[in-house]
Formats: sequence, C-alpha cells, structure tokens
Amino acid sequence: MCINMIISILLVAPILFAGIFYFPIKNKHFLAITTSFVIAFISYINYHYSSIAINELNLCSSSMFLTFKSDKLSSILILLTAFLLFITSIASYKIIEENIARYYSNLFLLTAITFGFFLAADIITFYVCFEISLIPMFFLIASFGGEKRILAAFKLLIYTIFGSLFFLAGMIYIILQTGSSQISDIVAYIPTLPLPTQQYLWLAIMIAFLIKIPVIPLHSWLPAAHVQAPMGGSVFLAGIVIKMGGYGVLKIVLPGFYMVNPLYQNYMFIVGLICIIYASLLVLKQTDIKKIIAYSSIAHMGYMVIALFCLSQNGVYASIVQMVSHGLISAGLFIGIGLVYHQTHSREIGHYGDMATIMPKFSTLFFVLSLANIGLPATSGFIGEFLSIIAASQVSYIVAAGMCIGTFLSALYMLKLIKKMIFSEYRSEKKLHDINSYGVVSMLTLCIMIIYFGIFPNSLINNEEVSLVWKELNFNQYQYLPAPIIQNTLDE
Repeated sequence: MCINMIISILLVAPILFAGIFYFPIKNKHFLAITTSFVIAFISYINYHYSSIAINELNLCSSSMFLTFKSDKLSSILILLTAFLLFITSIASYKIIEENIARYYSNLFLLTAITFGFFLAADIITFYVCFEISLIPMFFLIASFGGEKRILAAFKLLIYTIFGSLFFLAGMIYIILQTGSSQISDIVAYIPTLPLPTQQYLWLAIMIAFLIKIPVIPLHSWLPAAHVQAPMGGSVFLAGIVIKMGGYGVLKIVLPGFYMVNPLYQNYMFIVGLICIIYASLLVLKQTDIKKIIAYSSIAHMGYMVIALFCLSQNGVYASIVQMVSHGLISAGLFIGIGLVYHQTHSREIGHYGDMATIMPKFSTLFFVLSLANIGLPATSGFIGEFLSIIAASQVSYIVAAGMCIGTFLSALYMLKLIKKMIFSEYRSEKKLHDINSYGVVSMLTLCIMIIYFGIFPNSLINNEEVSLVWKELNFNQYQYLPAPIIQNTLDE
C-alpha cells in the first residue's frame, strides 16, 4: 500500500503543483523550489524502494490502460527528472520575470508526463505520455522562446508526431495480435511473430525512438528547439526528453526484438558513429553557443545508441550511465548559457570574452562542466564514454576507434568554446556581472554530482543493480551477452 501511494504521489503531485502556481501567491519562485524539492525527495524514496522490489499500480479497472510499474531503470530516470526540475527551479530565480505561473506550470506538467512515461506498464499509457509530452514543451518554447520560437515549436511537433504515427500503427497491430497492452506481454509475444513481421515492427517503432533521441538525419528539430527554448525548456529537452527514446529502446526494442536486433546491429553502429563524428564536425562551424551544445548532445547520444546495440549487459550498463551523465552535464551547460543570455540577450560567441576576469564564479563552473562534456577523467562524462567504448570494443574494434575520434573532436570544440568565451578579449561595451547565488548553487550542485559520479560510478548503479535491470527487462540471455566485464574493470 505504501509503495502504491508513492507511485500515486509521483503521478499526481506535479499536476497539483502545476495548478497551484495560478493562485495569487507572492513568491512563485520560492514555491517552485519548495515543491520541486518535495517531488525530488519522493523520487528518491521511490528509487530506494525500487532497489528492493518491483512496484506496480493500476489506476483503472482494466489492465489495458493506466497501469504503472516502478523498477530500477525507471526509478533512476524519474530521480534524474525530479532532480533537474529542482535545479532548474533554483536557476530560474530572478531569471524568469514574466508569466511565471505559466513557465512553472508547464515545467511541472512536463515532469508529471515524463513520470507517467517512465512508470507506464502498458504500451497505451506509454504511447500517450510519449506524445503529450510535446504539449508543455511546445508551450514553453512558443511562450518563452526567441524570435523564431513558433517555427521551432511547430518543427518539434511535426517531427515527433510524424515518427509516432509509425509507432502507433505498430502498437495497434501488436495489441490486436496479443489481446493485451501490457509491455511485458508484448515483449514476450513479439519473438513468436514471423521474422519479416518483426522486422517491419522494429522499423516502425525505432523510427519514433530515433527521432526522439535524435539521430542524424532525423535531428534538425533539436538544434532549432534548443536555440529558441528558454533555459528550463533546454534543460528538460537535453536532460530528459531525448532520453525517452533511449528508454523506449531499453524497454521494448532490446528485450522484445532479440531476433531482429543482431540483423540491424551494424546499421545502428553506423548511425551512432555518424552522430558522433558528423555532429562533432558540425559543432566546429557553429557560432551560436546553444547550437554548439545542441549538436554536442546529438554526438553524445551517438555513444548511447552504440552502447545499446552492443546487445550486451555491458552495453545496457554503459547506456544508462551515459544517459544520466549527459543529463547532468547538458543541464549544467544550458543553465550556464541561460544565465549569461539573461544579461546579454545574445547567443553569439563573439559577444563574449574575458569571463575569467569579469565573471569568475560562472567561468569556474562552466569550465568544469565543459571539461566533463569532453569526458575528462574524474567526471561522469568520462565514465559514460569510457564504458560505451569498452562495450563497443567487445563487438568491434573499428567502432570503438571511431568513438575515440569523437572524443578527440569533442575536446576540440569545447576547448574552442572555452577559449573564446572565458579567455579571449571582451570587446562589447555592455557591462556584465557575475551570476547570482541561485545560479551558483544550481551549477555548483551539478558540478559536484558530475565529479562524484566520476569518482564513484558504482554509487549511480552497481553490478547487482545492472543485473537487476537486465533481469527486469527480460532479456534473452542466450542471444545477448550478460558478462559484467565493465563493472569488474571499475572495481579493480
């Protein structure tokens, strides 16, 4: 009963808090910080209980819809979502000055929907949450974005809806065949279908997930959305929304299509390498800071794609670490950019410089986040990339070598960004001042988490918990490789 209550609170509390912001309350920023902390605390309790057992809740008389399950994998991403909501609420203090209620209500509503997505035990709820997450994100961009915010918001909408149509067709077919909408039943039934049918279903479902991740050439909505989105929108886009695609692959594609995945493994490796190398080359040409981080996100998601399709327990472990690590690092970078944009209203690198002297607090924290984005040892960025490369090397040394090239390119573009923003001459006449204490707290907290997980990666997810995730997802261990080589390497 206690466990069901926790899941119910996670689903309902963000929606209730979203409505409270429209009441005549004086300090809505403080309300957002307080309520987001409450949600983060409940998420941590859920994370703790999910380490012990799988928790289930059915909010409907039918098992076809509104059934939820909290397991180890979902609890990790729910905790990440709640933590980023809390950090974003702190960073937004004195930054968002107009339509505060609309801003926070959309953020909290988006949190509730992503909770529903990660907790969904039936594919109908899974799909509905996958789709309606677009609504609060659309309004965040359209209401608080830049000059081309409407175009970016509709681009996000059109791309995702287009991909989801294939997912919808595949979902309807599977439900009609199985007579059940439970993801566990569907995953168990898919391997009994004829192989050609499985291949068509794989393509239909993967298109939706690959757009969400996103991969090249299905990526153009992401840079446009990031450039126009407000700080909170960018944090959730990079930190959570694009992880929904990776979670979908982990939840449905890898365990359900174990007969098909090896057939497409090399193609997915190519897709991942294109994301890593081509997106990194695109970054080198960018002068818009948000575009630099947006294309960097695509490159880092390439590591996750390759790790997922290593089809091993090591790959699953690496992909989870990479998702969480990138969520923290990209959130910190976008918060930093949002804080300086509030002063200059410019995203061009040429409008910045000598921040080491003018803004020492910001420069120090942004420098640490940039090094983590490169993958410097002792940061979570290194752990995510390192584990992904090791997992890939078990399958192909050529793929692993290609991933190493991406790491070198990420060092080039991030060091270029640091040099121009922090250490070059400042030519603008506009006076800048260092970030406020709320900005320092938000960025510093993320830096501490990134370094902590870089030094103690087992505290994020250890060998036993990886095995638990492997078991929860019902992987066919005769087809995939369960040996936890990576974890043993870290222990040594």
